[in-house]
Amino acid sequence: MSKVARSSGGNPYSIDLTPEQQQQLQGLDPNDRARMELQMREQNKTELVSFLSNILKMKHDAAMAVIGNMR
Repeated sequence: MSKVARSSGGNPYSIDLTPEQQQQLQGLDPNDRARMELQMREQNKTELVSFLSNILKMKHDAAMAVIGNMR
């Protein structure tokens, strides 16, 4: 499963950090860590939205191709 698609706990809408991202955060100052963690989560969310958008576009394009072939 994609690093972006995993969710935390019982909340399917929460984006987990990868082990690599968590390791990167370990040595940071607490304030910097909070900011960097938020930035990483937002990046992961952006990647997930882009991934889902691409899937929906492919589905739409396939449906339009079928309709076009019927004409």
